[in-house]
Amino acid sequence: MYWELWDVASRSRIADFASEAEALQAVREILVANSPGLIDDLTLVAMYDDGESRSADLPPALDGKALMARLAEPAPETSAEAARRVHKKIRKWLAEEGWQVRDVDDSQSSFNVMVTLQGGPNVNLFQLKDHMDHITLSQRWLYDDEFRLAVRQLPADVLKDTVWNIYRDISMMGVEFHGLDTPSTEMTLRAYVYFDALTKDTLVQRILLTFRSLALAVRTLVRALEVHDRPAEPAIRLLPAVSPADGPLAAAS
Repeated sequence: MYWELWDVASRSRIADFASEAEALQAVREILVANSPGLIDDLTLVAMYDDGESRSADLPPALDGKALMARLAEPAPETSAEAARRVHKKIRKWLAEEGWQVRDVDDSQSSFNVMVTLQGGPNVNLFQLKDHMDHITLSQRWLYDDEFRLAVRQLPADVLKDTVWNIYRDISMMGVEFHGLDTPSTEMTLRAYVYFDALTKDTLVQRILLTFRSLALAVRTLVRALEVHDRPAEPAIRLLPAVSPADGPLAAAS
């Protein structure tokens, strides 16, 4: 569907537009450049695109008073405008908490920041360009060489069961888990916040939820190492950092 703008007096088509919003903006500009009275000579008509199904009725043509009334209606907010408004709100809330925000250069995202809480823990917040209505909160934990070696020393069946238990428990918390491969070398934890439910409390609670999820994952692996007399110190060093009030988190996001 596209829109044609006509000058009734001269019976000539002024221009075609891909959307009604673009056509209405053109009408506004014409009226500003000429005279408001010119609206009586303008008609906006919706047309079917070539090959488009005719099963849906076209909206009625707009002219004169009907066109003026349509111009007076508030323009609907575009998804891009709504997203920018949400991004601005998120930055404001993070600043109020005293958390550091660093922009991440990512061509796949319309919004991507690394958020560092007071004391060191961090979480990646981003909105992919094809995600129109939600923000993703992500933590990616890459095992260091020492911890990776300790994990590899666990019996294969024990490691598989441990990773599966982590997946089950974290999923029950409402967090998405990636890292079921064994031997495991990393894991990614993700939560989501949708625009229609976004409040500061929701955002902060989801951020803290990702930290609690990582704490659970680390403790589960540490327990498996301890039970099987494997060195757990590399993972234990992470544990104080998982709480936002404590030390730095050895995780890459």
